[in-house]
Amino acid sequence: MRIRPHLLTYTILLAAVAVILVLLVRGLGHGPPPGDLHDLLKGPELWQASGGRFPSLAQILGTYGPCDDYPPPLMLVAQLLLLVSTGSIGLLLLTNLAYLAGFGLAFWLLVRRISGGGAALLALVMLLSQPFVMWVLTAVGPEAPLLALTAGLCLALYRSEGLTRRGPILAAVMLLGLMSLTKVTFFLHAAGPVAITGWRALRGRRWAGLALFLGGALLLSLPWYLYNLERLACYVSGNLATGAVGTEDFLFRDFLPGGGARIVHGLGPVLLGIALLFAWLKPARQDVNAHARDSVDLVFLAACCAPALLLALTAGLIRDALPLLELTVGLPFALALAAHLLLTRTSPGLRPALFALAGALMLFNLLTFAPPPRFSPPDPRATSASMGSLHEQVTRALLKDPRLGDGPVLLVNKADLPYKVMLDPICFWWAALSQGRDMTFRCLGCREDRYEMQRELEPAERPPTMEVIFGGEGPAHLTVEAGVLGATRVGVEIRSTNH
Repeated sequence: MRIRPHLLTYTILLAAVAVILVLLVRGLGHGPPPGDLHDLLKGPELWQASGGRFPSLAQILGTYGPCDDYPPPLMLVAQLLLLVSTGSIGLLLLTNLAYLAGFGLAFWLLVRRISGGGAALLALVMLLSQPFVMWVLTAVGPEAPLLALTAGLCLALYRSEGLTRRGPILAAVMLLGLMSLTKVTFFLHAAGPVAITGWRALRGRRWAGLALFLGGALLLSLPWYLYNLERLACYVSGNLATGAVGTEDFLFRDFLPGGGARIVHGLGPVLLGIALLFAWLKPARQDVNAHARDSVDLVFLAACCAPALLLALTAGLIRDALPLLELTVGLPFALALAAHLLLTRTSPGLRPALFALAGALMLFNLLTFAPPPRFSPPDPRATSASMGSLHEQVTRALLKDPRLGDGPVLLVNKADLPYKVMLDPICFWWAALSQGRDMTFRCLGCREDRYEMQRELEPAERPPTMEVIFGGEGPAHLTVEAGVLGATRVGVEIRSTNH
């Protein structure tokens, strides 16, 4: 069988992203991976509370409280399956490998059918040139599974040929139901392909296919939403009142490089703009896309991304903050359309230059995405702690201390460390649980936003038995190297509250 060069290169690029993800997991040691700490907390906490066994459906449904973040049960089930099978929370990030593979396969099959393998490859290259896309692919959160399911839904609806083929219809029903159990904004990414497919079915009077699709999707999604209606209404109304978080989220600052990533971030839309400019030009005489379809297929490709992109544009104009997570899920299909226009409306001599430019941006992004310290695990023999090793070293010292007991541990920040996230109680809990011990941490003098959460803000049942004082006047058990303009050494004192 002849090997397609485009498919081979496409597969190599996906494998490169998978290697980066594995290296990131290896370099984190006992620290939590990048992601929303709320999404990180649910799976391990429920797994630990169930004694390392898979919890019951009632336990999963009872995990979320009133006005809680939208519950992503699909992501939670995937986390629990990995935790039960491996027993290691340090490997939690590897669930994204399955999502990456699912997205890569569905996206390739869809774009190759509409525009050819060259367009699929170019679209992936442009996608991987965006730093925030890399963060989504390597972070724990609902966006990575939503990206895979969206690509699968678009492929299934396209293959259904206007809801005339029963197999693709059933696949679309299942995928849409799973999307609804992933994130409440799933409708932004499903609305376009569902609407255009439904319109084609209505025009062709395919009532049976339309009824099967809509009825099956409602049957899968409605029970969860009706059960959590009050919680969801409270969460959505509260989220609209407070506004969306844009590019200033500390996770983006911590896990993306600085100036270089911002430059790459800005060049990606420039490529898309160039592609749209070429759309007004006449098609090249020699069309390299032997699989090009009529304009209906291109409209379908645009529908797969239009609602999410319109939301991102509207939010950017109103709130001056792009919802990058939603943008990432819709971006691949916009770039697929751009790649089609670039390859069909430019002369053959310019096409190698397009691949070279996009490939250079992608290579720069892949090489600079993860900060270098994240690629190597912390040295347990080190006498000073960095941002990457602080939580592991402190919890190791606590676990070796005979005075620890069963009470909470109080973290006291007297040094006003510049990296306030270093003292997040969730990070210390994660490090302790990854070493086989469930510990409760509280913090005094730390950040007061949602990223500290204090183990979901539950009150401590007992007074603390130990204190970890950063910048105290007593004897230092270890030191922290931290600083903005230059590294400074801060002493860390560990003492019993019965001193």
